[in-house]
Amino acid sequence: MPHYPLLASYTAPARATAELWRSLVGILAIMAIYALGASTLIGMSLAHMTGMAQVFRLQEIATGSSPFGVTVLLASFLPLVAGVLIVTQYLCKRPANSLFGAGWGADFRRAFWPLLALGVVMAWIGSRAPDVGHATALSAALPWWPVVIPLVFVQICSEEVLFRGFLMQQLGAWSNNNVLICMGGPSILFGVLHYDAGTYGAQALWPVIWAAFYGVLASDLTARTGNLGAALAFHLVNNLSAILLVSYYGHIDGVALFSIVVNLQDFNTIAPAMLVDGASITVSWLLIRLSLRV
Repeated sequence: MPHYPLLASYTAPARATAELWRSLVGILAIMAIYALGASTLIGMSLAHMTGMAQVFRLQEIATGSSPFGVTVLLASFLPLVAGVLIVTQYLCKRPANSLFGAGWGADFRRAFWPLLALGVVMAWIGSRAPDVGHATALSAALPWWPVVIPLVFVQICSEEVLFRGFLMQQLGAWSNNNVLICMGGPSILFGVLHYDAGTYGAQALWPVIWAAFYGVLASDLTARTGNLGAALAFHLVNNLSAILLVSYYGHIDGVALFSIVVNLQDFNTIAPAMLVDGASITVSWLLIRLSLRV
């Protein structure tokens, strides 16, 4: 088991209000704020539309299959960020910025640029694969990127402050920094929430395993550094690559330059793809550790 000397200082702000009931109530409150805010935002995007036009627009948003759909889908995570910050500040009675840990900005910058370079190279290699084709023309995608890129940060930030921030700190303070609880618990939950039988059919367990594995790596980086900076960079580059560069066809590919055209419900397709993705994020995790020397 790795030794994490900075984990105690990272979870320390949560010690005074680490009761399990408070964490559970906090999660319920966060989900309520998220559900209310996201449904309101999506409802506003459907205003003045009726009938099948509304159905088609809602499908665009759910799958991120158009520039507008991607934009609304990512913007729907704004209430999740707000919910975590509000619950931390008012229910857990500690500063919302304590979720990020000391020195997160410096670690984010040091990790981001090497990761971005690696991500571009890996995306270029991936775009040469035989099952990858052109998706959105650069001239059509580029005008949306100044809007989409900040919203990708909102999306990854919402998940990091919830899983590696709020939950990891609350459970760490409650369990005396038992890593199986404070790192393993949020990682398993993160994986379970990626279950999508509608997209992956009988192979839906593979994305769950991949996401849980990602969660373990992100938790490890957070525990090693004592802040969220490295995990934010890790998540941001991964999602920028998957949303802007090479996406799965029909799955948040509305502004992607390339799309992978495969049957996501076929074991012989999805299993190797998940294994390659797992190897890719492991390389990224190692690069972060080398960059930050942790």
